[in-house]
Amino acid sequence: MIRQSCQQGWIGTHYAQRDRVELSFTFPERPSFDSDSSPWVQFIWSIPDNGTPPEEQANAALRQLAVASPATYARLAGGSREAAETLGFTWPPEPD
Repeated sequence: MIRQSCQQGWIGTHYAQRDRVELSFTFPERPSFDSDSSPWVQFIWSIPDNGTPPEEQANAALRQLAVASPATYARLAGGSREAAETLGFTWPPEPD
């Protein structure tokens, strides 16, 4: 299952929108630089501040992580087109 195979990456506020938290995940675990070239992709989940207390927002995010794969609600943002297709994902279109 994808959810169990995702590896948490970085977490921080959005560089331009400080009221937004972003979490990154790789699927499957991103190989180290000295390993083989196994395919992997990165997802980024962007969570806007909804005005509720931070503890409630954090609990809601943890509940979401516990029940669904980040691949269902986060955007595909890294890896390569070839890796995405190999792993069964659609690479995002180029921006206009």
